[in-house]
Amino acid sequence: VLGIEEYLYGVVPGEMSPSWPEEALKAQAVAARSIALYQYNRYASYGYNVVDTTATQVYGGYTKEDSRTNAAVDLTRGETIKYNSKVAEALYSSTSGGVTESAVNVWGSDIPYLVSVPDTYETEPAQPAWSRSITMNEVESCLLNQGVNIGQPQGIQIVSRTPSGRVQEMKIIGSNGNHTVTLEKVRTFFSSTSGGSLKSRLFSFTGELTGSTGGNSESSQLVSVVSGNG
Repeated sequence: VLGIEEYLYGVVPGEMSPSWPEEALKAQAVAARSIALYQYNRYASYGYNVVDTTATQVYGGYTKEDSRTNAAVDLTRGETIKYNSKVAEALYSSTSGGVTESAVNVWGSDIPYLVSVPDTYETEPAQPAWSRSITMNEVESCLLNQGVNIGQPQGIQIVSRTPSGRVQEMKIIGSNGNHTVTLEKVRTFFSSTSGGSLKSRLFSFTGELTGSTGGNSESSQLVSVVSGNG
């Protein structure tokens, strides 16, 4: 149990390197303070306000404090990001893939201040380009774990993308029907595979195409995931 400013002493160095420029640390402190206040009652029914993981924000405690990030917290004491006079959910991430995504295309809720914008500053992404290979056997396990029976899975098809390029709708093609997933479920559909959920919805397929319906749809038995800047 501690005050919000002291709490931030243990958050900012966990979310941003204390070696970064002072203005960056101050911006992080304001965003972190806003998130903490916005999510203040999210876990109230459990007897606490926030958790110490990325589910809220990383909190390292007293031993993780640094004089530079403490100073950034002190220099912005009480400052928050607001929208319509209310504290905003000032979401942030280490990597955007070159473009952020609108909230409506992530959670289905249209939030005026969480809209897609180009990220021209991501010149050295914290998450470099990466790829994943997923077998049809793993896809079948994912379907079974989610209580979906479409027979033997034969391929995966990207049906549509958001304006930012992220997969909006994905169809799993089976021998006895199809299964469609949308928004963040595109990413978390693969949670039961050996590699877990995909790191992003900014991906394209490579490999043998199967089950294509023509048009602009993309299908394959392999999923290759790349960052927005290639």
